[in-house]
Amino acid sequence: MESTAKSPADESPVDRSSTAERTPFQDRVFLGLIVAGVLLAWFARFVQDDAFISFIYARNLAEGLGPTWFGERIEGYTNFLWMLWMSLGFRLGIEPVLFSQVSGIALFTLFLCLAFELGRRHGGDAVGRLTVLLLVGNVSVVSYATGGLETMLQAVLLTAALLLDRRPLALSIVLLLALMTRLDSAAIGFFIGCAALWRFRDDFRSLVALVLPVGLGVALWFGWKLWYYGDPLPNTFYAKVSGLNWVGFLFLYRFLHWYALWPFLLLALRGASGLGRLLALLLLWCAYVVWVGGDFMEFRFVIPVASLLMVVVASLMHRHLRAWPRRLGIALLIAASLLHGLRFRHVTPDRTLDSLTSLGTFYDTYAERPWSSIGGTLAENLEGLDVRIALHPVGAIPFYSRLDTIDMYGLNDAWVARNGDELGDGWVRPGHQRFAPWEYLLERQVDLVLGDVQLLESGSLGTPGATGAVRRLMISSRPTAKEPLPRARVVAMPLGDGQSLLMLQARPNPPLEERMVELGWELIDVQARPSQIPEAP
Repeated sequence: MESTAKSPADESPVDRSSTAERTPFQDRVFLGLIVAGVLLAWFARFVQDDAFISFIYARNLAEGLGPTWFGERIEGYTNFLWMLWMSLGFRLGIEPVLFSQVSGIALFTLFLCLAFELGRRHGGDAVGRLTVLLLVGNVSVVSYATGGLETMLQAVLLTAALLLDRRPLALSIVLLLALMTRLDSAAIGFFIGCAALWRFRDDFRSLVALVLPVGLGVALWFGWKLWYYGDPLPNTFYAKVSGLNWVGFLFLYRFLHWYALWPFLLLALRGASGLGRLLALLLLWCAYVVWVGGDFMEFRFVIPVASLLMVVVASLMHRHLRAWPRRLGIALLIAASLLHGLRFRHVTPDRTLDSLTSLGTFYDTYAERPWSSIGGTLAENLEGLDVRIALHPVGAIPFYSRLDTIDMYGLNDAWVARNGDELGDGWVRPGHQRFAPWEYLLERQVDLVLGDVQLLESGSLGTPGATGAVRRLMISSRPTAKEPLPRARVVAMPLGDGQSLLMLQARPNPPLEERMVELGWELIDVQARPSQIPEAP
């Protein structure tokens, strides 16, 4: 026979008389979950290569060069507010990775507090606690407390917007900040704002307070972008947006399946009164994710609405499951999260989703070496030379080398984003749809092409064992090429740890060639199209 005693997690969703007079910080269970979440976030902290792109713009701004890409006015970032915040760290002289991680964990703490309050509004303290527990128990949510990007800031602002829907001035300011953090906040922020407009339709002062800050702020911001960059939309919009395709559906399916969430969402079929707004906003966000084709970073696009999702799941579990089934459900969700974290360590076979482990080490490139190792070595070896490089991962290497860089995927290059070669129907990787042709690299006077970054054992260039790495370098440097290079020089720069960085020398540069010989870089000449270079034995 089931006990009638109620644990804190079993409190009735309508029993708020005892909780309305106290703050969340008087709730020991909530405080315990916050502490656990912060510790887990610090333990799981990481940074990814894309974060260094924002760091480049932020550093240039802090150094008086404006938010530019090596002096070029182009909006190659999608997180204006976060970039401004990171520039403050540079002005204060704080190491950017540490500054981003501490900032992210502070935002994560605020996010959990807001999620708790959102849960309380949809079922009392019990649902609030369960919401926080599900967030803290989710590997992706906890991991994206850091990462170096704006993910957690956007999640905080969108959650706050839901809580401020009856305070027009505060809501307007928060929606403006959310848009300035990421423009795709409009996918649900627009409808939150429209609902507020309807609510205050008969209150002129409230309507002015709701419309004026966000309207004026967006107008001024877009006006500045049009003046400074020549386009109100970020360059990444032209390089990334791919339109409706199956990869977006796959992205959402994997999240719901791997975290075992879909059975609990099906509880909505038994009744979801009071959750209609959250469910509608979740569906709108899912439609947006499908439209843009998902993302290659492990479930990053789910995090901004994670609080909405977990409130819905927690509320449905609390309404429709008795105590023991609910506890078993919680155990299942946490077990699925742990299993996912242990199992997914690399890249999916279709190359549409990269694990947090792969992102945090850049596919093992920085597993045993600091993020500054490759870029810092380039800076040291090429100091004083006029050298331009081109590569795919335009984050850490350009940041630490400070070398003028051509983004081969066009995220930071206006011409490539609009006119680059399309990678074909067989290329399904989200967010990277165009590529810089070789002729464009020569036109931009690129000296060294790194492609997708290939390393090999120092002293082995020219041996059969290096054939595979050389072939991969040439393919990644010219994936759309139909004709072989008339002449290609492959160079290997020692990194000082027994490995060397492979690069193609794209054009003659006598001072660079003298420096390479002086430093003892390995050099070989190759005359073959990439497909004709045999695989390594």
